[in-house]
Order: sequence, then structure tokens, then C-alpha cells
Amino acid sequence: MENNGKLPAIVSYLTIIGWIIGMILHQNNPSSLSAIHLRQTIGLYIIWLLLGVVSIALSPFIISIASIFIAVLWLIGLLNAVGGKELALPVIGNFIEKTLKPYIN
Repeated sequence: MENNGKLPAIVSYLTIIGWIIGMILHQNNPSSLSAIHLRQTIGLYIIWLLLGVVSIALSPFIISIASIFIAVLWLIGLLNAVGGKELALPVIGNFIEKTLKPYIN
């Protein structure tokens, strides 16, 4: 069976445990599709974690808008993974790619 990286790409969007499973699958059989989605999802998880840390200093309205934005980006990423598309997320995806590409190939 040919590896197109779709399974690790999709699984990476299903919680941090899914990301770890996706990373293991990717290391055993790497592909550019799984690599880009692993980078995009860990970037989203890091941003979500940072949002939680700074939430004390932010207004509830800003936190709500940021949370909705992250959820929309997560859904876009998941749909791209299901469709087998190697696309960076809008707005933050290129930054994530530049930052994390040396670590996840």
C-alpha cells in the first residue's frame, strides 16, 4: 500500500495524543503531507496553550474571538488533511512552517 501520509495527517488533528501517534506514524513512513500537517497542528496547539496562559491578562471577548479563530483554523487544517492537500493554514500557517520546518520533516 502506498503511503500518501493521509492517516498521520488526519490523526494529528485529534488531540495532542493523536499528534503523538501521527508523529510516530510519520517517523516510520515519512511523507510531505504528514509533515506539513504535523507542523500546522503542533503550531495550533502551542498557540492555544499560549492563549490559555495569557488569558488572565486578556478580556473575555478577546479570548472568545481568539478561541473561535483557532477552532476555525483547526477545522480548515483537518479538512485539508482529509482532502490530501499540503496547504499552510491561513494567517499563521506560513509562520508556523518557517518556525517548525527544521524540526519536523
